[in-house]
Amino acid sequence: MRGRRVRPRARVRRVETPRPPLCFVLTSLARTGGVERDALKAILRLAGKGRTIHITAGFVRPGVREALADLPVVWHPIRAPVRPPALSQLLIWLQARRVVARLRRRHPGLRVVGFEPNPLLDCWIGATPQALWRQAKRRAGLPPSLKPGISLWNGWAERRLSTRAEHIVVYSRQARAWFVRHGVAEPRLSDVIIPCDTDRFHPTNPPIADRCELLIIGAHPRLKGIDIMLDAWREIAPRFPELRLRIVCKGWKVPALVRKAGLPRVETAPVIAEPEAYYARARLVVMPSLFESWGNVPLEALACGVPVVVSRQVPSSMVVTAPWQGAVIERAGGGDGARLAEAVAEQLLRTESEELMARRHRSVVEFVAAHETTLSWLERHA
Repeated sequence: MRGRRVRPRARVRRVETPRPPLCFVLTSLARTGGVERDALKAILRLAGKGRTIHITAGFVRPGVREALADLPVVWHPIRAPVRPPALSQLLIWLQARRVVARLRRRHPGLRVVGFEPNPLLDCWIGATPQALWRQAKRRAGLPPSLKPGISLWNGWAERRLSTRAEHIVVYSRQARAWFVRHGVAEPRLSDVIIPCDTDRFHPTNPPIADRCELLIIGAHPRLKGIDIMLDAWREIAPRFPELRLRIVCKGWKVPALVRKAGLPRVETAPVIAEPEAYYARARLVVMPSLFESWGNVPLEALACGVPVVVSRQVPSSMVVTAPWQGAVIERAGGGDGARLAEAVAEQLLRTESEELMARRHRSVVEFVAAHETTLSWLERHA
């Protein structure tokens, strides 16, 4: 009896459905700065993997279009004045709203992403309530806001996003706690870190022991801790005459404070798109801020092999877990300058080696690998 012939099964080809495009609604896009640079990193990563990105940005800084020239990026020009900020935000919102409505009709699955409060967003990345900034300003003895218009805008946008955004992505436990207290359900909140590019930021020569600069980066004298760094420098400068203090900043406030202090061997320098050039000359990097939404500097410095002294108020200070990485200080008000001077001096007296530089770099690689980042979150959820 002849056996029945079995026909081979036809192979089923899996056809991957292309993911819908993303629309980034941004105030500004730049190769420097905080929010602007973080947004650019996200766009480069997503577009580099073939995702179509639509961009509406009020201000596109030099070099950005060139960086995105060969990627699947679609620009939607909008116009807005730089000042007053509240009017600028309103005009960006009104123009972006028309762009988003048109894109949603064309792409039903479109997600709208942004790094600053805007009612159009489906995903608000790096959400930092303005109430936390106000608290930090009060601690610094500063008025809550000199720009009531932008405060009203941010408050309105935050309230809308708290009730309507699909996802609110935060960098700190403090921000998460604020949103939970104000009624945002836990499933809508995600915790991430801002990743550090450890291929770009890595140890270079000369070795730490041969360097002669202390580095601090920040534009606001009090919120960024420039004032207490200058207080600390009064004690440090005589003890370490081979060192100089370099302050990377923009605007006029920090240079004016430096001139007023009249301290020796203090230099100011401009913000640049390649901060690794500053890290390569630094023996120690200091970030004694009263408040940060995240803080890229500690991770970038450690990835370059440079130890850091950072305040606990900086969320990224959690990367510092051992003395060979640096120190974490508490901003407690009175005596902050003395505490900072003590921590800085202790780090400067430590024995340095190339092995320690490499170890710091590895610690950042491991830290980033162990946490959800803005980039991995966007790839998975947006």
